[in-house]
Amino acid sequence: MNEGRVSVRYAKALLSAVGDDTQKGRAYYDEAGLLVEVLTRLGGEFQKMLHSTVVEEADKLRFVERMVERVAPVLLPFTQLMYKHQRAVYLERALRMFRLLYSQKFGIVHAHVEACTELPKRMHERLEAFLQQRFGKQIEVDYSEDRNLIGGFTVEVNDSLLDCSIAGELRSMLSEL
Repeated sequence: MNEGRVSVRYAKALLSAVGDDTQKGRAYYDEAGLLVEVLTRLGGEFQKMLHSTVVEEADKLRFVERMVERVAPVLLPFTQLMYKHQRAVYLERALRMFRLLYSQKFGIVHAHVEACTELPKRMHERLEAFLQQRFGKQIEVDYSEDRNLIGGFTVEVNDSLLDCSIAGELRSMLSEL
């Protein structure tokens, strides 16, 4: 079966388990984000461990359960189900898909802000208020630093990019020449 189809099926099942319970859904959504972050940091090592013929199945399960218990305990039964059905290799993708489906269902818009340095709290508030007004939905903003921007920041929402960086201005001026 196709990796995407498996991930979507499990994501939809998790979304269905949440139902319209926004408190439960938000807990699943937040913990899924934390677990995705951990799995992303582990990179291919998690996949290698799952595919390893050297590591015993019981040890693999114990590792997965301990990791999920520490990071996202509310998702432990879901993770155990995926592991039991030999679908743990799709866990990260299924959780990403769940977060996407949940965002669509409850009208959450994701934005990513990159700045040359850490932005002050007041700037965070102003940016988030602007985005809230602009998109009229609940906004979730991730911040990161990129020293290559020289100064200013960029905001990416869905497929739109607002470039308020010096590097962006320089690129724009260069293309006009």
